[in-house]
Amino acid sequence: MKLGAIRYYLSSIPLLLRGVRNPVRSIAVLAGSPAQPKEIQLKDGTRYFVRSLMDLWIIKETCLDRGYERIGVDLEDGWTIVDVGAGLGDFTISVARRFPRARIFAFEPFAESFELMQRNLALNGLGTQDRIHVFKEAVNSSGEPMVLSMLGESVQHSTSNTADGSRTVSVTARTLEALMEAHSIAVIDLLKVDCEGGEFDIFLNARPQLFESIRHVCMEYHDAHTRHTHAALIEAFHVHDFAVCKFPSPVHGEIGLLYARNLRFEGLSRV
Repeated sequence: MKLGAIRYYLSSIPLLLRGVRNPVRSIAVLAGSPAQPKEIQLKDGTRYFVRSLMDLWIIKETCLDRGYERIGVDLEDGWTIVDVGAGLGDFTISVARRFPRARIFAFEPFAESFELMQRNLALNGLGTQDRIHVFKEAVNSSGEPMVLSMLGESVQHSTSNTADGSRTVSVTARTLEALMEAHSIAVIDLLKVDCEGGEFDIFLNARPQLFESIRHVCMEYHDAHTRHTHAALIEAFHVHDFAVCKFPSPVHGEIGLLYARNLRFEGLSRV
């Protein structure tokens, strides 16, 4: 294990201890691979049903580390936010609780995770709010159905990496342009993306008009899933006048975070 990975894991332990109520008990229960999701609670009162230690770790990175926000921009109340690859609802719920006037559109194609997100929204009193829209769908550049490959844990399921012998399921999909038209969205203030390689199709095949209507993008990139790497994403954003910052994972060489800021909304240009 790399020294950077060791440092990362060691620094995460105090954060978990400070951020989760009864952290030792929560970890012990989850380590037993429960047949049914178990409830954990953060110190700020947010509650989640989780299935595994992996789910708990995701909540640590999203809600305690605030990884997507730390690498990017301070969120503002009233923003329109799109969550692609919403999983168990960690990012959507964290944002919805802190910003009561934000409009949030969350996409999760895997049925089990989608249902868990719905449970978690209800658990936090957010299940009936008109400003939160959830879709059991993937996001792509065509709107055509896709094949979701069941790789590893649920958070690793992918529409772009179909390994031989993996279990698959067909899922519906929607384009971001179709979402914006259906819900009268003129501008996406923040687009959060974690879709296990699907980001390459979304951005590399996007029309210029889509880039023009997005202010900020925070995403996790996955270099091992397609023939593309994050360098292609950076180039695509640069072409459309985005400034981009890269944050490689301290643990996995093929994974990292990208933050892209649309300079046109600031009256600037990269040229």
